[in-house]
Amino acid sequence: MNGNVHIGKLFGIKINLHYTWFLVFFLLAWALSSGYFPERLPGKEAYVYGILGALASLLLFASVLLHELSHSLVALKNKIKVSSITLFFFGGVAQVNEDNFTPNKELKVAIAGPIMSLFLGGLFFALSKFSGVYIGAVFGYLAFVNLILGGFNLVPGFPLDGGRVLRAILWKKWGDINRATYVAAEGGKMFAIFLIIIGVLGIFFGRIDLWYILLGLFLYSIAKNSYKQTVVSNILKESKVKEYMQTKYKALDASMPVSGFDFKKLMSYDQWVYPVLSGKKVIGVALQQQIEKAKAADGTRKILEVTIPIHKIKSVSPEDTCIKAYELMIMQRIELLPVIANGKVAGVIKAATLNELFSMAAVKADAENKAKRKIKQ
Repeated sequence: MNGNVHIGKLFGIKINLHYTWFLVFFLLAWALSSGYFPERLPGKEAYVYGILGALASLLLFASVLLHELSHSLVALKNKIKVSSITLFFFGGVAQVNEDNFTPNKELKVAIAGPIMSLFLGGLFFALSKFSGVYIGAVFGYLAFVNLILGGFNLVPGFPLDGGRVLRAILWKKWGDINRATYVAAEGGKMFAIFLIIIGVLGIFFGRIDLWYILLGLFLYSIAKNSYKQTVVSNILKESKVKEYMQTKYKALDASMPVSGFDFKKLMSYDQWVYPVLSGKKVIGVALQQQIEKAKAADGTRKILEVTIPIHKIKSVSPEDTCIKAYELMIMQRIELLPVIANGKVAGVIKAATLNELFSMAAVKADAENKAKRKIKQ
């Protein structure tokens, strides 16, 4: 359970709702029906306000979906894989394979969202002028929110769309994505601090502006980590599996009873996942946790019975990148992958090894970050 609800597919892209969406939907519908619409349309029945609040909330959800879809469709047009979109009501995250990104492609993908929101804002504004009183009020609200979302996302600070646009422009100019990300992330941090200051000042003047403070803290956290993540990701993309795979590892015989498994004797191998052999052929992998569970239940069971067949495991080749190996481990919730070359197992690559590479990359990112700050000062 990852906190998401799958609601369908559009253009081959999985659409998910984060569980918080439902809470925000009802809160927004309640706020609109109890505050916004009674002020705009006084003297109406309570059920009318309820219907208008629910309708406005649903259409706002549709607006956010269109914003994210515009990013994704432009990505697909530029031959960039998009696996899913997860919506958080006021925003969303598209799972995009950034391996094929170039400055021009990132610029096109990033700018598509704000353009869609601004277009929707203009469309709803025009529709509000030619609609009845009730629908006109709904369209008026949607026009305002979409224009705000479009303008907000154009702020040139990472991770906002405007920050990605800035990064794309600087990336193309300098030919250095790390440097471009650093500048865009600094812009994002400055904007986040501005929001926090606005929120704090609002409290001093008798207004409750916690929304600005929370949003500022959220954006600051992402902007702060984005530079490091970019450096780490680039190092993993440049590193090949063959550089870090192990050709010596402990394997288990498929016919061995689980009672014969002694983890204490195997601790020196630093493995929690074991390739399983039938003769000299690797037929799958077995997880220590599953072996221990089977051992406690019935020690006469064979290792084969708790083996994940090799055809159900997505493996890597020596020429694949470490980022691909890492993503496959996360997707399959496994800490070791077989490395297949010419139809045979050439070795294994472990999550622990990639974590060490992560740490090295993170140290490098921190060092570069400090160096840039010293030069800036």
